[in-house]
Amino acid sequence: MRRFIRIWLLAAAVALVVACPAFNTVQAGEAQSVLAKYAVLHQGKSMQVCGVVSGVFHASMQAGAPTYINLDQPYPHDSFFMIVWQRDQEKFPEGYFDALAGKAVAVTGPIGRAEKSGKGFVTVTDPAQITVIETVISAEEAKRHIGRYVQLQAFLADVKERPDQSGMPTYLNFGQLFPDHQLLGIIWGPNRGGFEELELLKGKVVLVRGIVEEGPDGRPFVQLADVSQLGVLKANAAEGSVQ
Repeated sequence: MRRFIRIWLLAAAVALVVACPAFNTVQAGEAQSVLAKYAVLHQGKSMQVCGVVSGVFHASMQAGAPTYINLDQPYPHDSFFMIVWQRDQEKFPEGYFDALAGKAVAVTGPIGRAEKSGKGFVTVTDPAQITVIETVISAEEAKRHIGRYVQLQAFLADVKERPDQSGMPTYLNFGQLFPDHQLLGIIWGPNRGGFEELELLKGKVVLVRGIVEEGPDGRPFVQLADVSQLGVLKANAAEGSVQ
């Protein structure tokens, strides 16, 4: 019973974060951070939007010759993109945009909403707006990075689906089994379909990307809203390569 209450309280607290756009953010320095999937909910606010670059397209034939940088999913399935107009592209090193492919990034700026697609976007006019996340930390270090978008290399000890709980969460215990886990991953029911064969990842070292938050019990957790946040490390995991 104690275990159920503990998990229920954590689920309820995190559900509030997801359900309420005003709280679907984490303070990180001067800018609040939000996952790319939820950025459009904060239209008009200047925030730090976090995700993995899934595609880069140079629209040289369009007016203004913009470069589009999609996050999490390739176009047209992306929910957020960056746009850099030609007049600002000379501020960036040659080949900079293409080199972002597959990288975890955080882009800061006012969030807009595309009129036709309804997707969130940020217009990038300066290289300082984009931060590439290169460092990979361990699961036990997560608690020292509350409020930050990070990459973690972690051992997936267990996967528990709880369709009986509010939000129908799937819990991923990293580091060790509950209740000795070092980090908790949470996939809410509406996002579960994007994560296939999670059971096959049990007992493996994986790469987790996300915003570290603090649960009611003081334990760190990460919400996983898109499959790009969870990568399988190859056999040469010591090199940090990801499939």
